Amino acid sequence: IDKNPYSWIYQPSRQHESHRIICTGNFAASNNDATTTPEGRITATIEFTDAISKEDILDAMIERVLNKTISNAKKVALDESIPVLKRLTLTVFASNVDTKAGDVIIEQAHKPQNALMHFKIQEMFTNQLVPLYVKIINDGIKENLMYTEYPEDTIRMILSYANEAFDEKNKFDPIVSRRMIQAFITNTELLLNMKKGSLKEAMEPIFNR
Repeated sequence: IDKNPYSWIYQPSRQHESHRIICTGNFAASNNDATTTPEGRITATIEFTDAISKEDILDAMIERVLNKTISNAKKVALDESIPVLKRLTLTVFASNVDTKAGDVIIEQAHKPQNALMHFKIQEMFTNQLVPLYVKIINDGIKENLMYTEYPEDTIRMILSYANEAFDEKNKFDPIVSRRMIQAFITNTELLLNMKKGSLKEAMEPIFNR
């Protein structure tokens, strides 16, 4: 939560699902790990007075994390001052979930009993990312870097394969993984009618992080 001078914050109104926040970050500086607590924030524990399910809590975390991530990706994807292929790379980087809450969500999503949650995250994420990538593809078409009559359908096909093949739950031999990456880049170029090798510089950094 944002830094504040309080030990506890009470929210008695029924419009709040949680009614007390314990500002643990104000009890001791050691509670705020510099590697996981962003600048200007402190750790906190949220208490719920009424019954609330684990699914409801995770849904709220998913929405918050995805909204922030999509917002970051949108800033890059719509910035026409950045060259198209560079914008593609930076949009992928910006759309990576890279927060402590995001790590918790990903860990939960990969548990077998949470298959529905995993599907929900991918569906929400894909639906919000598609318009951003369609914008980049259309800009690439205008610059004669690529061509497709079906930008939205094409990017959905690409994202659908990428979500499954490169999901963190999959563990491949390095040789197999490298072959899959090269195949993915080549097939993406074919789907977008791009010159062979033209996506290599833009896409390889995505897999080498």
